[in-house]
Amino acid sequence: YADSFQYDAPPPPPPQEPVKPPPKARLAEERAARAKAIVDARRTQDAALPPPAKSTFEFERVWRDMRTEEKRRAAYLGSFSPSQFKKITTPALDCFGEVAASLAALDDKPKAAQLLLAASRAKAFDIIQALLTADQATDLDRLADALQPDRPELADKLRSAYAAILSRRQPRS
Repeated sequence: YADSFQYDAPPPPPPQEPVKPPPKARLAEERAARAKAIVDARRTQDAALPPPAKSTFEFERVWRDMRTEEKRRAAYLGSFSPSQFKKITTPALDCFGEVAASLAALDDKPKAAQLLLAASRAKAFDIIQALLTADQATDLDRLADALQPDRPELADKLRSAYAAILSRRQPRS
């Protein structure tokens, strides 16, 4: 009887599906991938600038997001009109020193001067001037120097508007 009975080979095991990580681990991986994609997008030179902020809160959020990208900060500031800039800078006192330094680095020097002059007409301009450092005053003076050959009237307006802070600037080297 044993000779007539044939044993069949066992059936092959079912195909193995890839093991899915637990949901929390998957979420962490997805977040990390999204964060990397955002950082990579910001690092590209062609990354689009956000539109000019409509509120101080929005401006400060965008400004903090670009904290390591000086050229993008300057380009972002260049997208404002003087009236928009005046509305934003009045309440954004704590970061105005960084804003002034970025404006001094803007390639379009007349635009930078116009934005700084608009800020000088803000209600809290006395406080703004008090918060600027001597290094930032030196940056403003260099901006006025850059304007002097082509736009002397704009350079003079800038110097007179920021006269109190320019008196504290670092000696020229």
